[in-house]
Amino acid sequence: MVVTRRKTGIVYGTQCAGVAVEHRFVEGYVVPLGGSKFDVDDGLIEFDPFRDVFHHQGNCQWHWVGTALPPDRLATLHTLIEAIPYWRSEVEGPAASKYPLRIDPARIDEIAEAWIPVETPDGPGVLLYKNCD
Repeated sequence: MVVTRRKTGIVYGTQCAGVAVEHRFVEGYVVPLGGSKFDVDDGLIEFDPFRDVFHHQGNCQWHWVGTALPPDRLATLHTLIEAIPYWRSEVEGPAASKYPLRIDPARIDEIAEAWIPVETPDGPGVLLYKNCD
């Protein structure tokens, strides 16, 4: 899911950063996601490719956060994120439109396993998924 940042009075908490076990919080509203692996029409999230970005030889690289994430791993993460469709209801025009997510370059220092800052058509958000720990 993505929590799109807005003043809602609702704060979501999650455990992230692998075995470093960070607890982070974000205020906003939830947008459910689907289709992040191969076929966007399947509507299923496959977490393993996301976890694999932060793991090496079967081990969690908890220190691979922010700009410490190796460039090849960051490139893979960009590809995975951009494959996720974000459905937005339109006030005018079609009932719903599909947009790709993007990693938010202004918040790249926040990147950790299971906490990815993203840009959505509705504003800044955070992609959340199940942490390995």
